[in-house]
Amino acid sequence: MPSKQQLESLENEVKAVLKARAEAEHPNIYPVTDGVIDEAQFLSSSPKMLWILKEPWEKGGVGDWSLTKQLIPELIAKNKICGHKSYGPMAYVTFSVFNKFVSYSVMKETCDASKVGESLKNIAYINVSKFPGKSRSKPSQIAAYYERNKAILLKQISVVNPDVVIGGSTLTLFLGDLQLAANKFKPVGALKFCVANKRLYIDAYHPSRREYQMKTADYVDEIVSVIKSHSPVLPPPKS
Repeated sequence: MPSKQQLESLENEVKAVLKARAEAEHPNIYPVTDGVIDEAQFLSSSPKMLWILKEPWEKGGVGDWSLTKQLIPELIAKNKICGHKSYGPMAYVTFSVFNKFVSYSVMKETCDASKVGESLKNIAYINVSKFPGKSRSKPSQIAAYYERNKAILLKQISVVNPDVVIGGSTLTLFLGDLQLAANKFKPVGALKFCVANKRLYIDAYHPSRREYQMKTADYVDEIVSVIKSHSPVLPPPKS
């Protein structure tokens, strides 16, 4: 398990590397940092969950802000997580895992939305691209960002050391570097998963896209069902 100091040092290191890159290669465009949202809550949570999405989106495309230390905490404070097209499904998955794997329909009907949103404080979240996107992500661009940021991304995974990794249309990029074989992934509904070195990898659609008009309920419940079914190989959930 990483320490709070290790997590904070990682974030500072990544920020410094990206800032130097921006100054050299991206005039007037700055990085959007990511990582652990709340170190104390992440370290006390079990299992430890990491989401890997594509890129931060910003209308102006300028950057110089943090997803995990600014945007998400602000949305949590304003109780706007559950209505967010990306962070809402992520929050419902997280809340369910830490609350006896309750179904999406039950959460929607009976659970306090603010509590569901606050559950994101238990996770880590990184993007393949570390600079702001302005439009729909293209697979070729995301693949290029992966090659550019590979060292940073792999170090983030290594230091965070999650029990569960959920890729939102991104996990295939990591297979070779994480020594994962595509044919070892088993399908469950619209996702695939595998267990390697006591870590559960879930290859899911991006939470904001859910190709083929996949319902949020199905998206959330499928991911939760896989995590629940593998609870014997994962650390037990903490409420």
